[in-house]
Amino acid sequence: MLAAQARDVEASLQEQLLEQFHDLVLARAVTAGSTGRSQTALAAATDAAALLRPILAVLPAAGAAGAACLGRACAALHAKKRLKGKAVATGLQTMIQQLTAQGESDMLCRQIRSMCTFAWCLMSRIASAADEVSRQATAH
Repeated sequence: MLAAQARDVEASLQEQLLEQFHDLVLARAVTAGSTGRSQTALAAATDAAALLRPILAVLPAAGAAGAACLGRACAALHAKKRLKGKAVATGLQTMIQQLTAQGESDMLCRQIRSMCTFAWCLMSRIASAADEVSRQATAH
C-alpha cells in the first residue's frame, strides 16, 4: 500500500513536471515561431521569445543529465500526442536566427552560443523522441 502511494506521488510529480516543461519551454517556442502578421500575433511571438530566452540560457547548466531528461520528457509528450515537433523546431530555429543576429558583446555572444546550443539539443531530442515512438509503433 505504501509503495503504491509513493508511486502515485512520483507519477503525479512527473506529470506536473511534464506540464511545466510543455508550458514554459515548448509552448513558448511554438508561439515564438508563429508566423501571424497581426499586431497581436507579433506581440505574442515577441513576448514568448523574451520569456524563453532566460530558460534557454539556464538549462544548458544541467549538462548531460539534463539532456537525457529532455529526451525522456519529449518522448513522453510525443507519446501523449502533445509534442508539436515541427512547430517547436520552427520556433527554436526562429529564435536561433534572432539570437545570432543580436550577438554584440563577448558576454552576450557566450550567452547566445549557450542558448543556441541548448535549442539545437532540444530540437535533436524532439526528433529522436518522434523517431523512437515511430519505431515502437511499427514494431507492434
